[in-house]
Amino acid sequence: MKFKELLVMLLLGIAMTSFVACGEKQEVPKEPSTNQNVTTETSKTAEPTEENSEIAKDLTNLKNWEGSWGSMTKYLDVPEVDKAFEEVAAKENTTAEEVRKNYDEKRKVDFNGIKFEGDKVTFFEEPEYKDGNEITSATYRFKEMVENKQTWYIYEADEKDAKYPVLALMESDIDSGLHHFHMRYGASQEEVMAKDGWYPGFVWPDTTTEQIVHDILD
Repeated sequence: MKFKELLVMLLLGIAMTSFVACGEKQEVPKEPSTNQNVTTETSKTAEPTEENSEIAKDLTNLKNWEGSWGSMTKYLDVPEVDKAFEEVAAKENTTAEEVRKNYDEKRKVDFNGIKFEGDKVTFFEEPEYKDGNEITSATYRFKEMVENKQTWYIYEADEKDAKYPVLALMESDIDSGLHHFHMRYGASQEEVMAKDGWYPGFVWPDTTTEQIVHDILD
């Protein structure tokens, strides 16, 4: 009888051991992570936007016009230009005098020289490189870009008493070798933009008569 009791107790012990083992949670070894992308906080840069190609060149400062320039009108009193006006007159069935008058109206200016240096603009009676006398000067800041048949860059003078409070500039360019730009000026942006058909032009010091003739014939 004792032997049977001992056998029963042994069997109960084995059963209890198995029950406890089945109830325990087994820790499964963790697999090394295969995801190597770790998210960290980084500084964000501005996304590029669709801007006018001129703005992409940064025409919000006066560097594009840096240097001394002379008015196109200073190149008109030579025989080669007279012939150009006559050629245009023949095509348009008018007179050379009328063509010259229209060209003068389109290009007329109060000053024949202009110089850009940093944010300072100086205006001269004659080009600085021809020892022209200074008329006035002012510092200018970019205001905005305006599309009005052409692309204009509007600059306003810092000084309240500036002789030319507003400048409207077109990008300086090289057209058939003619390094030039067109501009307008006035008391206000509204006044400047209202002067449709008025395109004073300024050229680089090494400009030739042939290049001006090309501009007239164009």
